[in-house]
Amino acid sequence: MTALTAIWIVAVVLAAGALLWMSALIGLRLVHQRGAVRDLADRHAVQAALLGALQGDGDVGLALRPYEGDAHLMALSLLDFVTLLQGPDLETVVETLRKAGVEEVLRQGVVAGAGDARLACIEALGAFNSPKSLLVLWRAASDASPATRLAALRSLLQAGGGVSIAEVVSRLRMENLPPGGSTADLLRMVVEADPDGAVAALEDSDPLPPSAQAMLLEGLGAAGAYAALPTMVSSLSAEDPKVRAAAAVALGMLRHPAAEDSLRKAMDDPASIVRSAAAEAIGAAGLEGLAGTLEDHLRDSAWSVRFEAAAALAKLDPPQVGASDEMADPQRTATG
Repeated sequence: MTALTAIWIVAVVLAAGALLWMSALIGLRLVHQRGAVRDLADRHAVQAALLGALQGDGDVGLALRPYEGDAHLMALSLLDFVTLLQGPDLETVVETLRKAGVEEVLRQGVVAGAGDARLACIEALGAFNSPKSLLVLWRAASDASPATRLAALRSLLQAGGGVSIAEVVSRLRMENLPPGGSTADLLRMVVEADPDGAVAALEDSDPLPPSAQAMLLEGLGAAGAYAALPTMVSSLSAEDPKVRAAAAVALGMLRHPAAEDSLRKAMDDPASIVRSAAAEAIGAAGLEGLAGTLEDHLRDSAWSVRFEAAAALAKLDPPQVGASDEMADPQRTATG
């Protein structure tokens, strides 16, 4: 066999392999698309059955029977209704699914499921408050996966499972909840229910991790906890700039005139993240007495501070926005 013949054979084999690979990919894509279309059709059928329950249809159980064993499908369908309904209508949907045995199916999905399907079952189980479902959720709240623990705590809170601020704070102290918006949302929910507990956690002699302190402060601000004003002010002197910035944001959410002096001082913080947060808070709180302070920071060394100062001035007194030429150019350094 000549070298040219060997090269030709190798080329043919490679081309055939490439064709087989492309054919396999196309086949998998077609299978996936057909599965997605089927799943969507099933979901619409479940939704139609549940809408029938809201209209008093007596054959809902029969319509749900082909799908009631699919934990993932039932979880997603219920979650669609949870986002759209409340009060008696949502109770009707939940009771219809309970009678069809879906609650037990969801519990099994939490115990034996995996990945996104298991998370969906955990979230959907928050619509039920039976002792068995609460027990399953509490077990999931100790799962090795941070995302699973967080989803379980949120569902327990929604189901009235007795999730306290102390419980969440203890988990934050161990840093076994994932950072990010979902944890912050959970904190806002528990802080709104027990603002005094959140203040106590912030003032504990054993300090929480800075990220946890920041989320608690913003949760108190979002909850409108005016009793936490002294704690927010004292947190402006915290060692970590993220905590100081969160305290400034929380003070802005409260819109309390007593925060004016504290936010004026925060505008001189050495960390730009804190100055930016303070400027944003001044605008949010409508503290017109600090307009001069904001004008002084239109020439701040940090562009983010110049931007927030100009934005705050626009909220306090729109004509003053024209004074913010330095803010408009992120490459320009301070001239004063």
